[in-house]
Amino acid sequence: MKPDGTYLLTLPWDLEVVGGVNQVVISLYRQFEAHSKMRPLLLVGDWAAKQPVEQKHPSGIDTVRLAVRPPFETRHFGFLPYELVRFLPSMRGELRKIAELTRRYDVRVVNCHFIGSDTLTWALAKATGAYRGKLFLSLHGFDIRWLARMTGLRRALWRRALESVDVIVACSQGLADETIAAFDLSGRNVVTIHNGVQAEKLRQLAEGALTPGAARAGRELVNLGTFEHKKGHDLLLRAFAKLAPQFPDVHLSILGRPAETLESTQALMKELKLEDRVTLRVNVPHAEALATLRNAELFVLPSRNEAFSVALLEAGAIGKPVVAASVCGVPELIDDRSTGILVPPEDVEALSDGIAYMLKNPQTAQQFGTALRKRVLEKFTAEATFQNYLALTQ
Repeated sequence: MKPDGTYLLTLPWDLEVVGGVNQVVISLYRQFEAHSKMRPLLLVGDWAAKQPVEQKHPSGIDTVRLAVRPPFETRHFGFLPYELVRFLPSMRGELRKIAELTRRYDVRVVNCHFIGSDTLTWALAKATGAYRGKLFLSLHGFDIRWLARMTGLRRALWRRALESVDVIVACSQGLADETIAAFDLSGRNVVTIHNGVQAEKLRQLAEGALTPGAARAGRELVNLGTFEHKKGHDLLLRAFAKLAPQFPDVHLSILGRPAETLESTQALMKELKLEDRVTLRVNVPHAEALATLRNAELFVLPSRNEAFSVALLEAGAIGKPVVAASVCGVPELIDDRSTGILVPPEDVEALSDGIAYMLKNPQTAQQFGTALRKRVLEKFTAEATFQNYLALTQ
C-alpha cells in the first residue's frame, strides 16, 4: 500500500550517539512505522553529504544524510551581518535542495529534534514555499536554553522563526512555560508532549545484555546522564561521599556520554577518595546501561536542570526506586514520597539524606518504585507520545 506521504524526523548527529534524544526519535520512528499510514524517514545532518545520501541503518531505520547550511550559526556568535551576507549566495541552492528532497520523498511533516542552526533553514524554506508541508520543532532542553542566551537581532530572528512554525513541541510543561517566557512568545503554537517509553522492550533489552556490575557484591546506585554541568554529577559524588562510610556495601555507577565535565568528575572522584566506591563509564550501549539499571538498588537524578529525563522514565518503567532533584519537568513524573523522593536542586545534604532514607527503608523504596512503574505504564508510554504527535499531523 502506498504511504500517505513521509514523516521526516531530523537529528543533528548519528544514531550511534548515546543519549535520551536519540531514544525518543527512534521510538517515534518505530511507532510511525508500525501504526501510521505515513512513512517515517530520518534525516541526519552530515556536512560531508552535499547531496542526499540514502542509507539503511543497521537497526533497519531508513536514513538520509544531508548537509543543510544555516543562515547563521547559533553556537558561535560571530558578526551577524557578515554571516547573513555570506549566506545569501548559497540561499537559493539550499532552498532548492530542501524543495527537491521534500518532493522526492513526498514529505508532509518535518519534525526537527534538538533544534539548532540548520532549523532556521527549514523555517526559511517553509516561509518561502520551498517546503509546503508542516514544520514541527521538538525541544529537549539544552537546545532551546542555548538559543535563549542570544541577544539583539540574532534573538529577534529566532523569535520570529519560533512564532512562524506550525508546532513547537516541549517534552514537559515546565519546558514549554520556560520557552514561552524566554522568547516572549504568544504560545499559540506551543504544546507539551511528554516523552514515553516501551516498558516491555526495555525489559527485553535489559535482560538480554550483560553488565560488569551484575557480578559485584552489595548494593548499587546508578545514574545515567551525559557528563555535563547540568547533570550534577559533582553534587552526586559529594552526596555519596557523605553517606559512603555509613553504607560500606553500596557502590555508585555513573554512565554517560563524555562531555565537558568528564575530567572534572574524574578529578573530584579522586579528591574525595572514592575510586574504590565509584565507577564512571562512557558511551555504554543502551542495552547494557539498562541492564546496569535493572540490577541497581536505586536510580539517582541530581540534575541542576532536566526538561524531562528519558533515563528517569526508563528507571520508572523498570520499577526502580528514584531520588531526584525537583527541577523543571521532573515533578510532572515524580510525586514526592509517593512515586519517589524529590529533593531541592543544588542541595547536597538533602540529596544524601534522600538516598540514605531509601537505603535504610528498602521496603518503602520498592513501594515507591512499584507506584512509579504503574504511573509510567499508565501515562508515559511510547504509544501515548506517538498518538499525540500523530494528532498534530491532521
